[in-house]
Order: sequence, then C-alpha cells, then structure tokens
Amino acid sequence: MDVDDPSYGPGTSGGLSDQTPAICTHPPSPTTATDKIPMADTNATPVFTATSAFSIAGVFGALAFAYVGLVKLLPKTASRTDRITFVWLVSDFSSN
Repeated sequence: MDVDDPSYGPGTSGGLSDQTPAICTHPPSPTTATDKIPMADTNATPVFTATSAFSIAGVFGALAFAYVGLVKLLPKTASRTDRITFVWLVSDFSSN
C-alpha cells in the first residue's frame, strides 16, 4: 500500500479501520496570497500627521537656534563637552 495513494486513510478501502488516523506526507496546499496579507484599515488614523510635521520642525528649529548661539557665544577653544551641553540646554529652553 502506497502512502501517497489518495485512498489511504480513515473511512477508505485502504485496509485501515476508521480509528486509524490518515498519514499525510505532503504539506497542506498553499492558500492564496490575499489570505495571508491582512487588508489595510482604510478608516485608521495616519501615523504621521501635520502635528507631527510641525513638532519635528520645531525640534530642528530649536537645534538650529542653539547651534547659532554656540557659534556666536562660545569661544572656539570650548571643549566638546561644553559645546554639547550648551546645545542641549539652549535647545531645551528654547523649545519650552
């Protein structure tokens, strides 16, 4: 008896009783691609909105303001730590 024979399994005349489970050596047949890909919810709110764009623009504006202050106010001999701290504090205070 061949395992690949479609008549092999429970309820068939393959020589097995109804209590014996069928042996399947092949993977299940693939489903269509649309069954695996969920459809997008057209009513969902967008992740990136105008508020997001204005917020990011404000952050970059505060950083630009802090950098201009760094160039104008700090001496050229200021350490890297002083420069980073200055930009951090000025951008933090200018965004509030």
